[in-house]
Amino acid sequence: MATSQIINLDDYYGLAIYKAKKVFKKLPERARNKTDLNDLTQEGLIGLMKAAKKYNSKKGASFATFSAIYIDGALKDYLRKQDPLTQKERGEVKALDESLFKGLTEAEDA
Repeated sequence: MATSQIINLDDYYGLAIYKAKKVFKKLPERARNKTDLNDLTQEGLIGLMKAAKKYNSKKGASFATFSAIYIDGALKDYLRKQDPLTQKERGEVKALDESLFKGLTEAEDA
């Protein structure tokens, strides 16, 4: 249960925005074209608000550390919802790619 400690979320908005931009830049181009940075940022801010509700300073973690975990989780959840493939299907595609191209050299590729 959260403590009654007051957290000024204005102090942490920058963290959510920074993390959203960082994730957005790391997305493959095809995913960036389908993902709106504003939506991603909004999801990060929602994660920040959830962290504020759950935070308990008596557990020893700083709010910045605690909220970063919630922000990351919110961003991952959002991206998973946007992905047309399930995690199982994504794993199957990766395994197929690895088996098809395992040991393939640049000379064989050409």
